[in-house]
Amino acid sequence: MRIISKFKDYYDSALSFGHDAHVVFERETTSIQISQRADINPEYHFMIPSLGARRSSQRWIEEAITNSRGFEFEFDPFTVAFCGKLYHGIDIKYRKDGSLGDWTSNHCYDFDSYTTQMTRYGFGLYEKKQKTHSWEKFPKGSPCCEEEVKNYFDASGSDHTDFFAERRQPIAVCLDSERAGFRDIFFNCILTGQEFYRVFDAFTAFQELDMFISGVMAHDGNPMEAISDTDMRDKKGFDKMSFKKPPTKRR
Repeated sequence: MRIISKFKDYYDSALSFGHDAHVVFERETTSIQISQRADINPEYHFMIPSLGARRSSQRWIEEAITNSRGFEFEFDPFTVAFCGKLYHGIDIKYRKDGSLGDWTSNHCYDFDSYTTQMTRYGFGLYEKKQKTHSWEKFPKGSPCCEEEVKNYFDASGSDHTDFFAERRQPIAVCLDSERAGFRDIFFNCILTGQEFYRVFDAFTAFQELDMFISGVMAHDGNPMEAISDTDMRDKKGFDKMSFKKPPTKRR
């Protein structure tokens, strides 16, 4: 597979092992915004992370909390669609409490790595429960609710191959939007920022893309309708004598 792009991604390193010049990935990034409401532009609504969907806050991020070690945290669910399959992740962001500096991120794609990071930062997951008081920080649907987090990660790998093949979109990433009540979806974007190498290493990711573009996408689309030889001849402007020698008179 040959990649035509204005930027580099982590799986580009696999090009050093050789590539098929006949398979081309034109990696041009585009984006759209979708509403959290399912009745508005519902086409891509399945990409919105289910975790935290019951919250009514302006952003789909667990409210910032501070632990005993003096760090402030945020938990941001996101979704990566890669070669037709969905992969759910949670971005654990932290910085020194009261700091105006940049957030440091750790992207987790499975329950074990998520709980390991939570333990490292001094947090424990809560059991599933309904929100009974307005001051509770961890209601049902929270990134800190054990059962919800398990269900969220277990849903990874759901197949939407036909959907993305028809739209010729091998990569899509759904992230929180600065616009209240919306999510941003970026197509054919860089995956290094989401640390997607935690799911597929460079060589495997390159192979998956090559098979999706050369296989699934190449065979997608409406097949040509069958046409008879006679109709094809007439369509090209010929007639029944076009390729025959005209008869001659006998002497």
